[in-house]
Amino acid sequence: MTRTSQCRAAEMAVIDAAVAYINPGIDDETPSGEFFKLANTLAGRLQKAVDDYIALGLQNPGDAFANTGAPQTAHEAAEWMRKHATLLAGRVFQEIYKAHLVGAVGLTTDAVEVRLQRSHQSVSPRVTDLRNKGWVRDSGLIRQTRFGRKAVVWAPTSLALEALHQVEAWS
Repeated sequence: MTRTSQCRAAEMAVIDAAVAYINPGIDDETPSGEFFKLANTLAGRLQKAVDDYIALGLQNPGDAFANTGAPQTAHEAAEWMRKHATLLAGRVFQEIYKAHLVGAVGLTTDAVEVRLQRSHQSVSPRVTDLRNKGWVRDSGLIRQTRFGRKAVVWAPTSLALEALHQVEAWS
């Protein structure tokens, strides 16, 4: 099993355990003793899934994947955006940012491809660049693509949101 598939399996185990814990599928007729026994079993399953996830040493989904070249201040980030706003990386970020503004957490790479009418081969590397520069982060959410596959939802980082306040006429 590859590292990526291990990570995704651990994430799915936590999600599945959390869903089972929140909605155990019992009704009002269930005796309280059975309810508490099931609740304890599901809580144990959830705790084990979380412990297994932590044991993999995975990064916090809220953190940028890498900070190589990431701006250290909002001012540096604003300067980067001024230079790149008209390039594809800037347009990709702009779509993710616009989704954030209307209340969505972010967008998948596939959703950006559709909005910009660009190929996966042109958009995906720009998302990676934005992640590595500290502009977008893995939100921790997964959505389906138009092809039915699961994909990471990318969201603006707090640094990016702060930087945009310093860039005039950003929309």
